[in-house]
Amino acid sequence: LVGLTLGGQEHMFGPEGIHGPLDGMLRHLLQGTLGYAGLQVLPPFVGWHIPYISEEARNGIMDDWKARLCSIESDAPLQFPSLADYDDRLRPLAVAHQGASAGSASAGS
Repeated sequence: LVGLTLGGQEHMFGPEGIHGPLDGMLRHLLQGTLGYAGLQVLPPFVGWHIPYISEEARNGIMDDWKARLCSIESDAPLQFPSLADYDDRLRPLAVAHQGASAGSASAGS
């Protein structure tokens, strides 16, 4: 479980937000590091807009964090691609089998 705080507001990290989706920023850590090492990775916990909110709001985020930790056993791990789904050239098996069965070959194969 990765827990992080940000200065930005949640809407700033959406598909149309100024920073773009947060999951894209965290992918290298969650999938490329933790998942690659074989860990079961849970959805991250994010505290939004921390430097700019009231102490009461920050305490609410801490309460949410405590609740998340208390319910961690019921969290479903994130799903990442498995090497078992790819051939020895890291092409998706479904695509590799379709191409082979169609008899197609692409340049540079």
